[in-house]
Amino acid sequence: MNEEYTYTTSFFIVQLAKLHRQRISDEFAKLGIFVGQDMILKLLWEENGLTQTQIINKLKVEPPTITKMIHRMEKAGLLRRKRDSQDARVSRVYLTEQGYQLKEPIIQVWSRLDEALMEGITDQEQASLNKMLKRLLRNMS
Repeated sequence: MNEEYTYTTSFFIVQLAKLHRQRISDEFAKLGIFVGQDMILKLLWEENGLTQTQIINKLKVEPPTITKMIHRMEKAGLLRRKRDSQDARVSRVYLTEQGYQLKEPIIQVWSRLDEALMEGITDQEQASLNKMLKRLLRNMS
């Protein structure tokens, strides 16, 4: 492999993503959840009773992935599925008390990880970085 290619921006983004995922995975394991489940919980904290299709569309994830995650989370007691009162073909997803109770611990994990990530970076640098990351996301969309 070409040595110059190894250290491209894409290389650093991938390495950072891997490390970030591992750190957050380790922290979430202590809470009894898996990476990605936090995003479903976040959506439901904001708007409880979403349909699986709404969750799929908001997270831009494949349907089988969400179905499996919701099933696993339901089994763990974090949420429950219930038929829509207006349309029996539609299933809505609701948080349980246990799902609500994870809000603060998950927010704390995100905050601690963000603090570690931004250590030694000024507010101005962070603002510039966030602006560039948003542009990179748009470029890749």
